[in-house]
Amino acid sequence: MPSALRTAARGPAWYLLAYAGAHALSASARIDALAVYTLAFAAVAAITIHAALDTGCMLQGRRGLPALLLALVAVVAVAQVLAPADALSIAVHGALLLGFACSVGAVLGREVVDPAHLWPLVVVAASADLFSVLAPAGVTRAILDGTAPVSLSAVVLHLPITTDAPPAPLLGVGDLLFTGFLGGAAARLDLPPRRSVVGLAAGFATCLGGLLAVEVPLPALPFLGVGFALAHGARIRPRARELALALGVAGLLGVLGATALGGR
Repeated sequence: MPSALRTAARGPAWYLLAYAGAHALSASARIDALAVYTLAFAAVAAITIHAALDTGCMLQGRRGLPALLLALVAVVAVAQVLAPADALSIAVHGALLLGFACSVGAVLGREVVDPAHLWPLVVVAASADLFSVLAPAGVTRAILDGTAPVSLSAVVLHLPITTDAPPAPLLGVGDLLFTGFLGGAAARLDLPPRRSVVGLAAGFATCLGGLLAVEVPLPALPFLGVGFALAHGARIRPRARELALALGVAGLLGVLGATALGGR
C-alpha cells in the first residue's frame, strides 16, 4: 500500500511543480499568454497521462474506492466553499483533484475485462460528455455558465497564464476521471503502454489544436477516448452488436441535445 500511495502522489507533486513553472513563465515579459497556455496545457496533459497509467498499474482493488470517492467529493466541496481562493489554495486543490480523480478512474478502469468493450465505452462516454458540454441541460454547460450549484473552480484544474488575470481553466474532473479509467483498463487488459501514451497524447494534442483554432472551451474526453482506441487498433476490436448499441445511445443523446438546443 505505501508504494501505491507513493505512485498516486507523483501526479499531484508534478502538478505543483507545473503550477510553479507556469507562475514563473506568466511573470516573464518575453513569453506571451498564448505560448504560456500552450506549454501549461501540454504539461498538464503529460502529467495526467503519466498519473493515469501509473495508478492504473498500482491500484488493483476496489476496497479503497469508497474512500477515494469520498476524498474526491471532499476536495470539490472544500474548493466550492473557499472559492475564490488564493494561488496556493488553487494549486493544492488542483493537485488533490488530479490525484484523486485519476485514482478513482484507474480503479474503475480495472473492472473492464474484455478489450472489445472499450470502443463501446468510449463512444458512450464521449457522447455523454458532448451532451454535458453542449446541451443547455448539460451539467458541464451549467457549470461553465455559472448556473450550477458547483463553481467552475471546484471541478477544473487551473494554471496561471498571465499576471493580471486569475489562473485559467485547463482540464475538467471528467477528463481526469476518464484518463484514469483508460489507464486502469490498459493495465487490466495488458495493452502496450507505449500505444496508450501515443493515443492519449494525440487526443490531448488534437483537443489543444481545436481549442486554439476555435477559441472556445472544448471537451477533451472525446478526443482522448478516440485517440486511445485508435492507437490500440485491432487489439480492442469491438463486437458489432455492442458497438451498435453504443452508437444507438450516442444517437439518442444527440437527438436530446439537438432538441434542447432547438428549444432555446
